[in-house]
Amino acid sequence: MINRFGFYGHNITTKLEKTIKKYKKIFTKSEYSFYVKQSTDTFYAFFYIFLLQNYDEYTKNFYVSSD
Repeated sequence: MINRFGFYGHNITTKLEKTIKKYKKIFTKSEYSFYVKQSTDTFYAFFYIFLLQNYDEYTKNFYVSSD
């Protein structure tokens, strides 16, 4: 009985189908994390990449002994 009505039913109207498609587009996952998104909105710059580049340059100077 449950499968005949609601989202799982086969008799979905076009109006309901269009609203479901709109909500699926809204709830897509962001490609950036929450921290990166908030920092770009706050400082108007994407300084997260800058931090990663500086970290890579900083770690290149370390010498790891094999002993």
